Amino acid sequence: MHWKVANGTIAAEGKISAIKPYTILSFSFKGGAPKPVNETFRLKEQDGHTMLMVSIGDFGDNPTMKLYYLRAAENWDKYFLPKIKELAEK
Repeated sequence: MHWKVANGTIAAEGKISAIKPYTILSFSFKGGAPKPVNETFRLKEQDGHTMLMVSIGDFGDNPTMKLYYLRAAENWDKYFLPKIKELAEK
């Protein structure tokens, strides 16, 4: 799979490693990181609500991956979480 930015450039390439509709989506991707990073999204019903759990890693312990981790955390706060909230409240 490919992630494209607004101008059509491919920003990252990845591979789905697990998929179970309405439950789990797991994939690895390599963008600016020196090695692939895994992400997993899980949906779980709890007390009549749907909970989204996201795990990202392993970023490792080298300086390049630490910078990649910081950028990923910033992107989640700035772009992804607000969009998820917006879609969930529709």
